[in-house]
Amino acid sequence: SVPQIAVILRTGSAEGLSLTSNLMELLCFTVTVAYNIQQGYAFNTYGEVFACWIQDAFIVGLIFRHMRLSWSIIAASTAAFAASCFWLFSPMCPIHLLSALQMSTVVVMALGARVPQIWLNVKRGNAGVLSPLTCLLNVAGCVVRVFTTAVLTRDGIIMGGCITQLILNAILLYQSIATPGKIRAVGTATATTAATATALAVTDPPSGGAGTTRRQLGGSSQGAAASTAADGNSAATGNSGNIAVSAASAVVAPAVSPGQGGSKLGEAGGSGGSGDSGGSGVSSSGGGGGALPMPVRAAA
Repeated sequence: SVPQIAVILRTGSAEGLSLTSNLMELLCFTVTVAYNIQQGYAFNTYGEVFACWIQDAFIVGLIFRHMRLSWSIIAASTAAFAASCFWLFSPMCPIHLLSALQMSTVVVMALGARVPQIWLNVKRGNAGVLSPLTCLLNVAGCVVRVFTTAVLTRDGIIMGGCITQLILNAILLYQSIATPGKIRAVGTATATTAATATALAVTDPPSGGAGTTRRQLGGSSQGAAASTAADGNSAATGNSGNIAVSAASAVVAPAVSPGQGGSKLGEAGGSGGSGDSGGSGVSSSGGGGGALPMPVRAAA
């Protein structure tokens, strides 16, 4: 489970991981470790389960963290888990009850720990941050577990659980490889947004700057028309004040910054953005300026 832990820490997300699956898996590992200890089996027959048990507790803690649960819920869950461990590992838990719990882990691991994760992947259409390497190691661990059980303990209860888990882990491995989740690392979204904003500022800056969408803006029908350069500083003067725009800039006009004394895109006459006889395609509020222009359409 170390690769899975690394993925969660790197992406800062537990998206796509089933809390139900991991909780059930943690409980089953707890019962399995307690059962093997109570039976007096050698550590090499259940050592990988012990390692997965510790790592699973860490993964559940990370999922709780990213779910942003309250501290009271986390504390209550931790206390309940600690009490369960204390009872299962102590002589107070009868061996026949522990054997029954171990037998139930075959079903619980299948229906409670693996199937919910498999079904969640199907509903989402991808495996989220589910680590393919962890799934591969789970499959390899199940294969080794089947071998050690057959050779060392020949315990039918444990063997049935191992074979079932081998099949279900193989399905999860296929899902993690065939439908990986596209989860961006922390900070990627912010960096992408900043880069997009910079690109927009270069191609179509606010009033005054150079940009590809600024084109030649025509003048009036009678007065002298000053050519509107790319920097947007020249204005057209005259009686009619009509503005002709090229097709490239006919969609959206740039905003007029406050205090410029009317629109720079078609200032006709002395005070505002409209001329004496004709209507400007870009209107302003008068001498004060600052009004956002309406979309500019090409003059007939």
